[in-house]
Amino acid sequence: MKISIIIPTKDRFEYLKETFNFLSKNKFFFTEVIVVDSSIRQGIKIRKLCNEAKFKTKLLRSKASIAYQRNIGLKNLNKKTDFVMFLDDDITFQKDALHKMKLAILESDKNIAGFGFNLQLNKRINFLDKLKKIDIVKQLGIYNSKMGVVTPSGWQTIAYNFKKNTEVSWLSTQASIFKYKAIKNIYFDIFFEDYSYLEDLDFSYRTSKLGKLLLIHKAKYQHPNEIERSGYFFGKKEILNRYYFVKKNKLRFVNFLLGAIVKSGMNLTRLKLSFFLRFVGNINSLIRIIFIFSFTGIGDNKKH
Repeated sequence: MKISIIIPTKDRFEYLKETFNFLSKNKFFFTEVIVVDSSIRQGIKIRKLCNEAKFKTKLLRSKASIAYQRNIGLKNLNKKTDFVMFLDDDITFQKDALHKMKLAILESDKNIAGFGFNLQLNKRINFLDKLKKIDIVKQLGIYNSKMGVVTPSGWQTIAYNFKKNTEVSWLSTQASIFKYKAIKNIYFDIFFEDYSYLEDLDFSYRTSKLGKLLLIHKAKYQHPNEIERSGYFFGKKEILNRYYFVKKNKLRFVNFLLGAIVKSGMNLTRLKLSFFLRFVGNINSLIRIIFIFSFTGIGDNKKH
């Protein structure tokens, strides 16, 4: 079983070093690691790390864009590989996670196109969690209490702390594996190269149309450096990228619109300047979508 691992990175030498240390202890799991680096300050240190790695490593240079960097990795992997693993540079796996994943893959149904690791979160119940459980929200297709689902509105639910192997509609490319035969003609949509938000949702959701996606509950990991995004620019992209995903995948515009209004309102209630600016960005994009894009057709161009 041949697995190629693709790791995009930028000026995060220490995180990448820890990831390499873990991989060096689990060389049974993969055949090559492809690091796609867009560093400005730490490129030399990362090059040295790759040159001194105790496993087969390719180092490629790229502009800074997670979607673009992953595409560079896909275009440069060994075409004889069986599986492609996408991995963020700061993921922390439980000690036996790769053993559990390999066993699950070997025992899996041939119709499975992708495998996800099980994100471990110590998550507090918030307003959004309560909102998911309201029947009208599910009936309107805005959100869902079930994890790992893509709703008619285009909003996805996060999958974490699973207790059994579970089929899902999408996988986070923080840590996930896909059959190369299933995705060899699929790339991350170039629309998301401008701002890599929802690129993994789009990639994995399209893959789910070609085969099942399975989350492996015993293959556990953590993502301790998750950054909460906010601000005006992200507020714009939060809605525009979602709209693009909805239109491209022929989901429901009315449900999306309701979801976008709810999400914007939630940002406003956070009572922080950064989230107020995010709310303003949301409204800016909603106005553009309703009065401009609905007529000019964002998302009509066919891309990867």
